[in-house]
Parts: sequence; C-alpha cells; structure tokens
Amino acid sequence: MTGLLYKDLCNLKKYLFQLSAIVLVISFLFLNSSTGVIVLGAYVVMISLMVLLNSIAYDDMAQWDKFALTMPLSRKTLVKSKYLLGLLTVLVGEGYALILVLLSSFFFSGASFVEHVFSVIASGLCGLLMIAVMLPFLIRYGVEKARMVLFLVLLVPAGVFAFLVKMGFVPSENTLAVLLPVLPFVLLLATFFGYIVSFFISVRIAQKKEY
Repeated sequence: MTGLLYKDLCNLKKYLFQLSAIVLVISFLFLNSSTGVIVLGAYVVMISLMVLLNSIAYDDMAQWDKFALTMPLSRKTLVKSKYLLGLLTVLVGEGYALILVLLSSFFFSGASFVEHVFSVIASGLCGLLMIAVMLPFLIRYGVEKARMVLFLVLLVPAGVFAFLVKMGFVPSENTLAVLLPVLPFVLLLATFFGYIVSFFISVRIAQKKEY
C-alpha cells in the first residue's frame, strides 16, 4: 500500500511542486483578510481534489492498472490506494489551512479563530464527500469519460444553493440557531459513512471492470 502511495507521489512530484508554489503566493495575498482565510481553506481542498484527479489521469494514460494486475496486487488494494491518497491530500491541505488560520488569528486581531477553524474543517469534510461521489465514476470510466460527472458534482450543489437563495428559501435566525450546532456532527457522520460506502462501491466496480 505504501508503495502505491509512493508511486503516486513520485508521478505527481513536479505537479505538487507547482501547486505548492501557487498556494504559497496566494497565502500571502489572503492571510491578512478575515474572509480570505476561509476562501483559502476551500481553495486548498479543491487543489487536493485536483491532485487525486491527476493521479488517476496519469494511471489511465500509462495503463497502469493493467500492469499492476500482473503483479501480486488485488483490485481492492488498487482502489484502496486512491481513497488513501484522497484522504491524505485533503488532510495535508486541511493542516496547512489550519496553520494559516492560527497565524491569521495571532497577527490580525479581527480574525475569528473558532469560526475559521470550523469553516476549514467543514471544507475538508465537503472535499471528502466530493471524493466519495467522484471516485466510483472515475474508477469505472476514467477521468476523460467521467468529466461531465465531475462538473456536475462541483456545479450542481452551488447551483442549487444559488437557486434557493434567489427564490427566498433562506433559513431564519431561529432555524440557523438550531441547525448550526448539530450541522458539524451531521456532516462528519455523512462524510464517514459516505466514504466507506463509496469505497465498497468502487471495489465492486473494479472487480467487474475489464482492463
């Protein structure tokens, strides 16, 4: 398993270096902004998703799965490595974003530490949910054929939210006061079970897939 993760990281070494440089530059631009830290947390999560997508795209181009199955590797192990890579990249992005939140709250008195921490954690959980939705399609169809699904995963939630706001379906303050305390736990449970269910679906797809 560690060998598969190492292989992915080696393939993505140049890409990761470029992304790291971009993130560092953007960090300096957003660090002194209260809302900028929240945006940066979401941006780091999106970059984590791009790392996973590029890993699968590289494997597709090199027909890696066909070669890997000639070795003593099970299809379940190959699937598991992608889920671990997704989890690892999101956690690294989350850790970096939390460090920025800490620095922002230390140097800028207007920054709200607790609110920003919850925002960054929520971004990470949403990122993992997106991975849970996307990976079965990616494993079944590959990055190119699943491109439309990826766009839908990214755009549909934003579109639904914008539509509800435009139609006036905005929760009242009393409703928000009830929902906000339990929302993190609901999101955490949904992410945990969603990731596990997605993994078993992907394993089943991989076992039936002809490479």
